[in-house]
Amino acid sequence: MLVTFSLLCHNHQRFIREAWAQDYEPLEILISDDHSTDATLDIIQEEIGSYTGPHSIRLIKHGRDVGWENCLVPPARHAESLSSVPMATTSPALSVHDAWSRPGAPPALRS
Repeated sequence: MLVTFSLLCHNHQRFIREAWAQDYEPLEILISDDHSTDATLDIIQEEIGSYTGPHSIRLIKHGRDVGWENCLVPPARHAESLSSVPMATTSPALSVHDAWSRPGAPPALRS
């Protein structure tokens, strides 16, 4: 079952590279960047440009700071799957498996 991993980021250059270390398949990764002013966007574009793995990866760039709530909307509209795992890139534990394994987490989340 295809799952969409929606990554919400704003100035998270420290953690963003970990987004590509996913072992769930099939996976669509949608990155919603909330107008980062550090190197986050550069890192994302570099990683997407050199990515050769099995996942589909797309970037949604916001031209201004729209806030976390509004960063969720575009991935929900662009997702190809019916199941989605939204996650902010503020933690070093960026994993679809970890998100679904949390106590109390529903089996599928829709962003």
